[in-house]
Amino acid sequence: MFLVRVSPRTREVSNERFMTSKSGAWGWIFAGLTAASQLAAYCLEHQAMFAQVFLIPELFIAFTYGSAMWLITTMNIGLVAISIAQARPPTTVTVMNAIAQSGGSILFSAMIGGAIDQIVQVSNHNQHLVTQLLDQQGQIRALSHDEGIMAERQRVAGEVHDTLAQSLASMLALGRTAREEAQSGELENLDAHLSMITMMAQEGLDDVRQLVAAGMPTSLR
Repeated sequence: MFLVRVSPRTREVSNERFMTSKSGAWGWIFAGLTAASQLAAYCLEHQAMFAQVFLIPELFIAFTYGSAMWLITTMNIGLVAISIAQARPPTTVTVMNAIAQSGGSILFSAMIGGAIDQIVQVSNHNQHLVTQLLDQQGQIRALSHDEGIMAERQRVAGEVHDTLAQSLASMLALGRTAREEAQSGELENLDAHLSMITMMAQEGLDDVRQLVAAGMPTSLR
């Protein structure tokens, strides 16, 4: 026994293929009115058969290819039946002419319907490609945004390392030196070291203010 796995996409295409009316009940109403008017007009004048040229594209728009062909074939069988019923008496020529006309109409319908169905498939495919393109553009914008954030973070980190981190390291070293001087009683350089710590703290504060004023993104604050 062979098992065939059907993908969700295949099931979706199959459901669309066997779906009858594309517009629900309105499609069936349109089909009923089309068939009734065509048959009634044919009863009065056989030349009305050529009105199918205008009705056939509408049926393929309202229904899937298979369903539209079934409706057109059924309608043409009705036209043949009317031709035979109206013939007095029905002759072989009359029947063959009616069958030939209906067969030609069905063949013409198949060609027109195939072209319309192909156009619809190409349109759906193009719409799918457009949707994919829009999704890819959205992903590209998201990646560009993330890359911009990373670049800005690296820039800020570099500026912090070059300015604030070095100032803090110097302040830490001077603070340890000042503490050792205070503990040992060597006070001649203590005031100078404390002044340098105060100056570096002020410079670090100014650097931070300049960094914020330079336009640091909200997402990085």
